[in-house]
Amino acid sequence: PNPNPNPSPTLSSSPAMRSRAPSPTNLLGAIGAYLTMLNLREDDTYLWLDMCTIRQHDVSAEVPFISNVMRELGDALVVLDPWDKPVCLSRVWCLFEVAHCTLAGLPLSLGVPPTQRSLPARALLKRRVAIDAVYSGFDARSADATV
Repeated sequence: PNPNPNPSPTLSSSPAMRSRAPSPTNLLGAIGAYLTMLNLREDDTYLWLDMCTIRQHDVSAEVPFISNVMRELGDALVVLDPWDKPVCLSRVWCLFEVAHCTLAGLPLSLGVPPTQRSLPARALLKRRVAIDAVYSGFDARSADATV
């Protein structure tokens, strides 16, 4: 039985749409690894995937509700795919969701697909600067706002 009577949904922050979206295998792999890491059972965890619940071609209709949605979530997962140039960090909507998670005080986790899990460690062994460049080199001012 679930010790928490209110199962917590997990937000997978907006995987960028179109050809730059993570493959379903990568997305589900990252979510599965996250559940395993936190020792959460799939049967007790509910997922809220914005790409399935938000009208991607009319996000303006969803903007007024995003803060309320974020406050109801238990945890947030941002899937970094590919790990070294995460598409989600180049998308305005994804950054908007991350900002609202932060404003709601929601725990925010970063995850990579299992097939890429060893790559950051290899880069770190080569040189620390490579990792720092990945996650400090994005600029929200140049984020893409197209669907």
